[in-house]
Amino acid sequence: MAPHDIIEHSNALPIQVSEAGIVLLDEQHATSAFLAWGSSAKAESLFWEKNQIKKAHIKNIQAEIIHALFLLLPSEYDVPTYRIGFLEKALGEHAMMGQEVHEQAIGYLKSSLVFLVSSQWKDYLAIQFPLASIQYQHVMGTLLEKNNAQKSYQLSIQLFKNQAFVVLYKDYTLQLNNVFEYQSGIELAFYLHSIREAFDFPWDTKKIQVSGPEASNEKLLAELQEYHISLHP
Repeated sequence: MAPHDIIEHSNALPIQVSEAGIVLLDEQHATSAFLAWGSSAKAESLFWEKNQIKKAHIKNIQAEIIHALFLLLPSEYDVPTYRIGFLEKALGEHAMMGQEVHEQAIGYLKSSLVFLVSSQWKDYLAIQFPLASIQYQHVMGTLLEKNNAQKSYQLSIQLFKNQAFVVLYKDYTLQLNNVFEYQSGIELAFYLHSIREAFDFPWDTKKIQVSGPEASNEKLLAELQEYHISLHP
């Protein structure tokens, strides 16, 4: 069944939203189509029409946010009195301008992933889909939920264009959850080598999970291989 057929006959719409634009996801959570922010009204209309999205039929939207504005907070510290202060300290004093705060519970860590969503993104979705209930989650929250402490050593990497979201477990304990912004394969390679060295992580591809749209980028994978980073999606 084609991706748009799945969307057309469903009242739920899974999407990813980033600074680049909106990605429609298919049943396997893979990219189906992309709409860039700043597209003309005509291009936007054609995009929704081409992908057979009947806006009046969409009742539920699962929006996964992809950006670096997040913070994992233990539940005991995640109280309204301190949350804003923690966010400003971690993300920068002005990071919250034009943003709204959302949270995603990570039960097994007894923590919340607190993240920001642009008010402009939310306004756009609300205008386009006035009848839909919109649930927001963050790609890091999804990565944490999928990769818990069941293995003593595990490195999970989700690759997007110029961004790598990383979760590392060692001795059944979360050691790292981070996003690294890179412009080239060599930058990403040196970052991954720094993780290997800092956490004494044995580079075993059986203990490394790689996903995301850039995980199949042969040019990027070849460049990483040049610097002794082997990744097998």
